[in-house]
Amino acid sequence: MTPKLEVSGLGYSYHTMEGETPALSDISFSIEAGEFLAVVGPSGCGKSTLLSLLSGLLKAETGEIRIDGRPLSESRSDIGYMLQRDHLFEWRSILSNVSLGLEIQRKKDAAHIGRVHELLDLYALRALSPPAPRSSPAGCASGPR
Repeated sequence: MTPKLEVSGLGYSYHTMEGETPALSDISFSIEAGEFLAVVGPSGCGKSTLLSLLSGLLKAETGEIRIDGRPLSESRSDIGYMLQRDHLFEWRSILSNVSLGLEIQRKKDAAHIGRVHELLDLYALRALSPPAPRSSPAGCASGPR
């Protein structure tokens, strides 16, 4: 039987001007449908990096991730996770923060944005949504909102 999730030889490092920081090296495991997996460890051990790789937010430098026997890049894009603490990007408007997932999935179209507006109205957040500032903090890419 094909595992629901299979990770083989996964590796990832963060690169800066000061050098390379390995985050994960040769990680392998598989999970069958219906199984439960807990990822635990001390701060900085690579838990969030692993989740970012599994959700497709980061691309592995080595190894492979398969879902239902297919490479992650060919699998459905409905994988996500919630960080321990919520986080808003200060340079983005509420609308832009809320629609970030749509942006990542390239689904930020009129129909989806209409639904976002409905939800902002439902939770009385639209009135709190001033336009985003015209400039971004240093190092942050700005683009259409």
